[in-house]
Amino acid sequence: MKTHTKVNDLLKAVSSTKTSAAIFSLLLMTAGCDPSGLANKAGAENNLTGLTVCENAGTPLANSAIQGAGQLISGQSAVLKLDSSVNCAEAQKAVWSASGVTLGDGSAVSAKINGTGIYVISVDSVSGSAVSKTGPLSGKVETINTVSTSALVGVTNSTVLLVGPQVGVEFNTYGFSLAVPQGVQLVSADWSFGDGSGAVSSLSPVSHAFQVGTFVVSVRTVDANNLVTDLSQSISILPLTSGIDCPIENL
Repeated sequence: MKTHTKVNDLLKAVSSTKTSAAIFSLLLMTAGCDPSGLANKAGAENNLTGLTVCENAGTPLANSAIQGAGQLISGQSAVLKLDSSVNCAEAQKAVWSASGVTLGDGSAVSAKINGTGIYVISVDSVSGSAVSKTGPLSGKVETINTVSTSALVGVTNSTVLLVGPQVGVEFNTYGFSLAVPQGVQLVSADWSFGDGSGAVSSLSPVSHAFQVGTFVVSVRTVDANNLVTDLSQSISILPLTSGIDCPIENL
């Protein structure tokens, strides 16, 4: 028939060119021929289900802040997430951890830490791939890079927490701040550095330089309900040794 002749002529023309196999198969199906069994093959579309195409654009993970990490309360779940502008590919491969303990992966996790203190929340992501051992890319080597970002988080029992170093070296300035739980509003904070330098009133972080010795840093806070909380911690200041910046091994 004329119709079959036109189709056969078209197939001959296509097969004599460098047209891709996908187009060639499509023409075969148009003619009612499916020798490869690809036509209406179940699962061909399902193989793409759940995949997200990411462009290599956006803010690098290393330059991103962790949202929701300002303060956590012991035993209560909180959502930690990356900013929406973070590079999509890096966010998809992100792995979250708190002081070495894995919390989950992806661009956001729900975290619950049982215990109080200061924790390091880290997000690591791997970009690149290893050597391909099979397929058309066999032998191709791509560099594997690990990018990360982190934040210090104070975990409290619904009370204010004093955050600051416990050891230092003379001639340096050290900062102290307050970790305030959600729902708590402070109206005043009076600081004392234990070295006779006098009190400082500030709700913002404070800094101080100490001489050699051990000092007790204390702060008295008052919240909107007139609840008074006294907090303190010690800091040991070590002397500089001539020619050595830090006299303590493995500090």
